[in-house]
Amino acid sequence: MKNLCVIVALLNLFIIVSCKEEAGSSEQHAVSVQCITGDAEDISDHSATLKGIAAVSGAPTTGFVSVAFYVSDKESDVARIISNGMKVPAGTLSNGGGAFQAVVSELKPETLYFYVASADANGKEFYGEISSFTTLSVEVVEPDEKTPVITKDVSERTTGSALLNGRIYTAYLLSGKEAGFIISTSPNPSISNGQKLVAEEVELDGNCSVKVEGLSSSTTYYYKAYLNLGVTSLTGQVKQFTTLAFNDGSESDDDGSGAVDMGLSVKWSVRNLGADYPEGTGDFFAWGETEPKSYFSEANYKWYINGSSNNLKKYNTDQSYGTVDNKKILDLEDDAACVILGEPWRMPTNNEWSELFDKCTWTPTNVNGKDGLRVTSKATGKSIFLPVTGMMDGSKLSYSIFGYYWFSNVYTSRPITAWHGSFSSNSIYAPSTSYRWHGLSIRPVLGVPATHISLDNSTLKLNIGDIQTLTALVEPSNMTDMVSWHSSNEGVAPVINGVVIATNSGNAKITVTAGSQSATCDVSVQAVSYVPVDLGLSVRWANANLGGYYAWGDTSPKNRYDTSTYKWTYGADFSKYNTADNNMILDPEDDAAHVILVGSWRMPTYDEWTELCTNCTWTWTTRDNVGGYLVTSNKTGNSIFLPANGYRNDMILQKAGSSGYYWSSSRKEEHNYAMCVYFNSGSIKPSYDHRSIVGFTIRPVCE
Repeated sequence: MKNLCVIVALLNLFIIVSCKEEAGSSEQHAVSVQCITGDAEDISDHSATLKGIAAVSGAPTTGFVSVAFYVSDKESDVARIISNGMKVPAGTLSNGGGAFQAVVSELKPETLYFYVASADANGKEFYGEISSFTTLSVEVVEPDEKTPVITKDVSERTTGSALLNGRIYTAYLLSGKEAGFIISTSPNPSISNGQKLVAEEVELDGNCSVKVEGLSSSTTYYYKAYLNLGVTSLTGQVKQFTTLAFNDGSESDDDGSGAVDMGLSVKWSVRNLGADYPEGTGDFFAWGETEPKSYFSEANYKWYINGSSNNLKKYNTDQSYGTVDNKKILDLEDDAACVILGEPWRMPTNNEWSELFDKCTWTPTNVNGKDGLRVTSKATGKSIFLPVTGMMDGSKLSYSIFGYYWFSNVYTSRPITAWHGSFSSNSIYAPSTSYRWHGLSIRPVLGVPATHISLDNSTLKLNIGDIQTLTALVEPSNMTDMVSWHSSNEGVAPVINGVVIATNSGNAKITVTAGSQSATCDVSVQAVSYVPVDLGLSVRWANANLGGYYAWGDTSPKNRYDTSTYKWTYGADFSKYNTADNNMILDPEDDAAHVILVGSWRMPTYDEWTELCTNCTWTWTTRDNVGGYLVTSNKTGNSIFLPANGYRNDMILQKAGSSGYYWSSSRKEEHNYAMCVYFNSGSIKPSYDHRSIVGFTIRPVCE
């Protein structure tokens, strides 16, 4: 339904009551309302009077209960009527409740409408049963010799367009040269004060239509059908219509694309995916699914294997939930906006939502009976309206006084969830997460698509422990597609934002993707022959790092570095190397260098690192495009190179190429920490860090 004009038939003071209710809250409301949907009366071809009753138990905190009707000509179940229908306010009721009614007009003739009565108490909405009515037919006026041209009502009316309809007496069709319409903002439309629109064809029964575009919102237009007979012209009666409102008229797509230029990195759609108008909720989608549905559960979610959230098919960054693919953002084939609307439409990222928040003003407003927020660009003054939507859980619409909008990003720390934006009719909240199977709305964005992408290297040959940065060259330079990286073999060469880490011997294919464009690099990693270098110190230092990153006391690299994946986590404490056992040095079975290289190889102690720092000359340099220190013995003149490999935290690689972080085998007295060495181009510092939540590199030593 495009628009509904509401005439409220209540003497009570109209107050909108809104109360924040967090998603997933189990708070019980002290007030309860039994809502009854009554009959529809005074039904005509374009209007009806809807009636309802609300019986209130308990005392609303405001002293009032807001009542309304939800009406739709498309939906026939409660959840869909509420989400996609038009809200028709009917005022408020005081304690105890009572009867209420509202008149809804501008309905379509001969159309079946479904409606539901509702009452909002303390921010929670209560609903009655579904009822329905059918509008009456319009009295049809046939053209004849006395009235050969008839101007009919418009249809498909929007904020900037309408379909003009008319009918010509069939006896005049052969002699007529052209038919069409004259439209103007003047009550007496003419060619001099308006615009002539010629119909491309007139049907055999005399019906003709012309779509007029480029109209202004909230504006009344006058129009009449005409038939040009050559010698003279015949016209029908003058009719009028008013285009739909954008409240302030600033929500305009300018170029007809359906997207608003708000001076941001992407353009934002004027309406939700599946909505016919800016205030429409549109369709609900599970994250990563491309078709709307009416029931949302774990059992029917596309990316769960056998309905289990612990076994993900795709977009998994944690081995606790099945096979890891490290996909962090939706492929375009799984992006509902892209699949339904076509490229370059897509779902927004969390960064694009943050940009919308930072560079726009968000103002509570109501558009055609729908609460929401008007988002106005500080740069262009253009705006979009984001309606409250609620979310679907099963077949139930929950939290209908809030808006929930999916981003295209999975939540990497818990990949059974994904990021979304949320707000109420008067507040906006920080981005949060929901289970991927929940049904949320989508507001599409229109970006600048990538037309080409390439890599600076098509092949890499690395040794275990090497780090190499791949650079993606993307065209055009102002493209807005997300650039994502993927390795076909994370155990050999994981990739993080273009940084390839040689972890084990073998082969991997690195793929970089931007929109529909992709490029690849074939990586081969060979084992390192570890050679001890005599620096004239108490131990000999290996010529290369141990491959990968390690939490202190772990003996293999991993995908995520936090307390949940740490080998020695035990509740809030550690099961080994704690205050109880007072073990200050890693045992051989917990020393990654010894476990992997065997023999006499092991991790250096903190004292041995200190010895290296004080008895050698450290010179910052670059090898194979990676910064680091050439460490030269003051005694023997021999040297080793310590690359600045950065560190891993959670799933993120930090400071690669600029800083180095190397574990010792020594624990700090405060058992949450272990000793290490940190350096960058300006300093070298023995230090300590959290043993469980970061992954550092290891340089082996032997006697």
